[in-house]
Amino acid sequence: MSDSVNILENEPVKPKGIAYGAASLTRVLHGIGFPVTKEEIINKYGHKEVQYSKGNLKTLKDIVTKCSKDTFTSMSELIECCARRPMK
Repeated sequence: MSDSVNILENEPVKPKGIAYGAASLTRVLHGIGFPVTKEEIINKYGHKEVQYSKGNLKTLKDIVTKCSKDTFTSMSELIECCARRPMK
């Protein structure tokens, strides 16, 4: 296995670490367009797993289904809504 190098700066590229909570949600939904409905998120990304907290994997469907809103206008609105419902 070869090491990755940033060709612009000739420095090693650091591998992505494990993300939890909002960072994990953002990583899974990278590139999604807003506004977006809960149904659209579930249909396209519902099967993806998110590290809701350390050692606590949840599917995006499990997380988004519990949100009180049906439409989200931004990533921050989606994250805020999902964060209101603690999941164990």
